[in-house]
Parts: sequence; C-alpha cells; structure tokens
Amino acid sequence: VSSKITVIITTSPMKSDPEPDILEKVIQSLSYAGLSGCRTILVMDYFAVGKPRKRRLCGQLSAGRIAAYEQRTEAVLQKFASGSSNINNIEILRLESWHGFALAVKRALQEVQTSLVCVVQHDLVFRRCIDIVPLIHILEEKENGVNYIYFKRDAQKNYREKARSLHRLEIGQPKLFSETTKLIRLPRYFDGTHIACTKWYRTFLQQTKFKPGQFIDQSIGKQMLQTAMERTTTEPIVVVDGRHHNKVSSGVHDVCTRYGCWMWYNEKEPLIQHLNGRTHLGKAQLLSVVNKKIMES
Repeated sequence: VSSKITVIITTSPMKSDPEPDILEKVIQSLSYAGLSGCRTILVMDYFAVGKPRKRRLCGQLSAGRIAAYEQRTEAVLQKFASGSSNINNIEILRLESWHGFALAVKRALQEVQTSLVCVVQHDLVFRRCIDIVPLIHILEEKENGVNYIYFKRDAQKNYREKARSLHRLEIGQPKLFSETTKLIRLPRYFDGTHIACTKWYRTFLQQTKFKPGQFIDQSIGKQMLQTAMERTTTEPIVVVDGRHHNKVSSGVHDVCTRYGCWMWYNEKEPLIQHLNGRTHLGKAQLLSVVNKKIMES
C-alpha cells in the first residue's frame, strides 16, 4: 500500500487549539485503512495576524489564535516523530500564503509521487477497519473509468434516497467491481475523505481557477451536480431477463462517465466520523473546566 498511496492531510486553525487531540486521532485512524506506513504530508495553511472579518474565511486571525495553531501542530509532529506511534512517516508542508482547502490540495499534489492519493481533512477520522487493497486495484484498472472513491460520512447516509428526493436524481443500484467491493455513482465531488488517481486529480483541479478559501465541493462539486440535474430522465443500465432492474438518471450517467467519481458502498454505519473542532475539549481544557466547577462549589 505504501508504494501506491500518499496521504494528504489538510489543517488550519481550530477552536480547540492548542489541544492536539483531534489531529492526533485523525493520524492514528489511518491505521484502520492500512495507511499508517504511507508517506503522509501534513499541509499547514498560512494565516496572517490581523482582525478576522465577519466573513468566516479571510486568512487573518489574532496572534493568539495563530500561536495556538502552531503549538498544536508542533505537538502532533513531535509525538509522531518520537517513535511512540507506528506512524512516523509524516512531513509538513507549510504554505507561505493563505490557500484554503482547494488550493492547499492542489499545492500538495505537486509533492505526490505515487499513482494514488488519499485526501483527509484534519477533523475526519476512520471509525473502523477497511481493506483498501481492492479499492487500489479498482483505481488502477483504467478500463472501468473510476478515478475517485469517496468514503461516506453521516451527511451522506441514505444518499440514494436523498438524491432522489432533493434533486430528482436516480443514481442506481450499487455496482459490483470485485468479489467484495461495491461502489455507487456519485454525481458530484465531496471534500471529505477519499482516495483518487493522482494524475486525474491534477487535471481535475486545473479546470477551475480557485480563489483562496474556496472548497472544491462548493465549486466543481456544485457544477457537477447542476450538470447532472439538467437531465433527470432515467435510462436502463442493467437489463436482466428482459426487465430493467437498474435505472440511472441520464445526467448522473453522463457526469459519472466524464469524471469517474464513485462512493464506496457498505451497509454498515458510515466509515468516516467528524470530530467537531468547534466544541471539542482536549484533556487540558477538560481539566480546567472541572477545576473551575470545583472552585465554584
């Protein structure tokens, strides 16, 4: 696996800084997907000292927030460099200007030398084990047209039903790609944890001129979905015994054929869990809260 995949983790300031708990858990969870031995690039976005605007994304924060951000990242790097974990192949990419997710991923892809890449945001963890080898084989098989495989989180529960009710789109039944692996069509890109072909990814991001602070799913992802919604009529994809067993909206079929985006299918709970950096309390913060309550009582 390590010869095939490079892991990119994007990070930026969180409300929980300087507590390292969330980022540590994200890195540790890579072992659930067999990625602990892979080269891992931690992309640290740049923020200037200044007064944050009302708009959430502006690339400026107070000196205290930036110092806490630096402290958290340094604490995580020291822990994994100390040999106290089975994950020690981590390097940091410090950006010299404010990028945001889209531009940060685009910049990090310049450093990737493997054929595949796994992109992870700093607050999304693998919650259980997965055999990623079959997915590697699917992505390496050029004939099937799969370029990107997304791992579902809570927001994508019952995605087929949501696509039907919210967008009048039929994405069809899960498709069997190997003896153990099913994927379902994805008529849009999601920023959450995914594995993709590096060469395809670079080309994919070249089609849009991103502004600092932009997310990919709010730009190209939305465009893909809008394109799919322009053709909501369904067409048969699988015919068994003269009957149509699987119908897919024409727009979904066209978008998936063009981009090759799919979602890993399983009947269990979503593989990815979001750890909320806005409400998370680390060990030191919890101790402070407890001590305060003791003093008040």
